[in-house]
Amino acid sequence: MEQNRRVENIVAIAVDTDEGKRTYFLTWGRIQDPIDPAPLEAIMLEVARNFRTPGKPQSASVCATLQDAADAPYFYEYFFTFCNKPIPFGRGYKR
Repeated sequence: MEQNRRVENIVAIAVDTDEGKRTYFLTWGRIQDPIDPAPLEAIMLEVARNFRTPGKPQSASVCATLQDAADAPYFYEYFFTFCNKPIPFGRGYKR
């Protein structure tokens, strides 16, 4: 699949744990780098350690689409809530 070169507004992050489980997070698009997912993955791996996950987070990866996370419990409820919030803009963020 060819990588899309624009910044997505919302992305799903898959976090794998040491117990072989996967947890998903939704967040704003790749503001750290519009192409390279590594900076966002590193941030989300650290953030995931502050949440109750099934095991200790070991790796994080940006999903190709939101559909990858759609089967997770409460995905649609959280997605709907997330979509009703404006994208945070401010110093250091381009519109």
